[in-house]
Amino acid sequence: MKHQFKFNPLATAVLTLLCGHSVSSYAQTADQASSVSHIDNQRLKQSIQETYPGQQFFEQYYVDKATPEAQQQFGNTASSAYCKGAWLTPISSNTVAVDAAEATSTVTADYGHYDPNGDSVLEGNVLIDQQGRQIRADKITIDQTQTFAKAEGRVQMAQAGLLAQSDEINYNLKTQQGDLNNSFYIAEEQHAHGMAEKIARTSTNTMVLNNATYSTCPPEQAPTWKIQANEIKLNQETGRGETRGTKLYVKNVPVMAVPYFNFPIDDRRTTGILTPSFGFTNDGGVELSVPVYLNLAPNYDATVSPRYIGDRGAMLEGEFRYLTENFGSGQIWGGYLASDAKYDDQDRKDLHFLHNWQINNQFSTNLEYNYASDKDYFADLNNNPNSKTDLNLRRAWELNYRNGIPGLKAQLKVEDFQTLDQSIAYEKRPYARLPQFLLNYKTGNPQGFQVEFNNDTAYFKKDIGALDVGEPSGTRIYNDFAVRYNYRNPWSFVIPEVSLRNINTFY
Repeated sequence: MKHQFKFNPLATAVLTLLCGHSVSSYAQTADQASSVSHIDNQRLKQSIQETYPGQQFFEQYYVDKATPEAQQQFGNTASSAYCKGAWLTPISSNTVAVDAAEATSTVTADYGHYDPNGDSVLEGNVLIDQQGRQIRADKITIDQTQTFAKAEGRVQMAQAGLLAQSDEINYNLKTQQGDLNNSFYIAEEQHAHGMAEKIARTSTNTMVLNNATYSTCPPEQAPTWKIQANEIKLNQETGRGETRGTKLYVKNVPVMAVPYFNFPIDDRRTTGILTPSFGFTNDGGVELSVPVYLNLAPNYDATVSPRYIGDRGAMLEGEFRYLTENFGSGQIWGGYLASDAKYDDQDRKDLHFLHNWQINNQFSTNLEYNYASDKDYFADLNNNPNSKTDLNLRRAWELNYRNGIPGLKAQLKVEDFQTLDQSIAYEKRPYARLPQFLLNYKTGNPQGFQVEFNNDTAYFKKDIGALDVGEPSGTRIYNDFAVRYNYRNPWSFVIPEVSLRNINTFY
């Protein structure tokens, strides 16, 4: 038999480590259950049998990303493309928790004892639910003054996309300080996991992790890579984090050491080093990228990312973003790798430019330019393996009209392509549109008679090399005129239509 009762100080003691807030203190007693669960030595035996620390905890929540559970929760973004599995935590990363100061905490346990003159205890399968946050433990104790709380026995804390397990939690309700001992954690959205000998909340805004690890690889005895630090300090007030004594391990072999590192933990714009990325690929070897953010002005900034690829060499990537007062916004980004050792020592590079400008309520324009040095550039060097890249890179300018004359939309476009694969025959390469004009006019009642007219006029041209194969260039005019009647009701619809289509070409 289980008993449910309110006991907010106990919930606060362990949940504040996750949220940094406290709630009001009151309690209702519960009768003792017929049997009381006790911590035994079975878990110690299990930990001895593990091939690496936290094995049973991690494997419980790591699933094949093709499983129905992973697909239902994440779809095609279940995990990093480098991994075959995904983390599936008890509370979905999409869950929005109620603010701790307003949330109600419900506690379930086999045995509960409230003593206003002594220690109060919850014991046996303790579950604290705080509307989007959960705590599980074998035993939780709070002292007479309702100041100190302690949770023992495989304590688990869960909130949206995050899960942590510790042997023991000690917490001071008044100072909002406490620590977790021998902890393992999972961060679902980051596809990350790790462990820490001790996690201490030293104030409402500061948390310190001692002897901590971090990895986005599948949980195993010798992960492809992991980061280990003597100390990690996270300051929510400044929005910065610090690490000391940090080492990068590849297959449990240390390959790099960083005595001190400072990095952001939120979206505040501050010039400095962003979180480095580490990885390992079959065709590139060990990879390390250290992005540096430059907060140049309120309306423009830049990111410069030195990158090292073990089997290829040093590479430089960068991005520049800007926002003008009257002429729109845009970004420029690209990369350069000199003398790629795995690509016949060729220089490899890419460059991209995108600008958008909403001129007024009716007119907008955008400009796009893309360039790459070779057809294999994105497959070899793009550090986002989920991205899809066409072998024909688009270059275009567009002028758009809408929201002026009711029912009228128009676009003037100039479009060309860079074909990366030079082995593709000219006749199979796309035409450039120099220019193309699109017009759509629709009037009438969406629930009755309606008239629609579409026009697509374009001059098509191919690269001059195509002259050798006699590919025609010329103008095409396409017109589509339609009259329809829309009949709709809550359970059916009928839309009879009469249309006239015409195509004219001029070579």
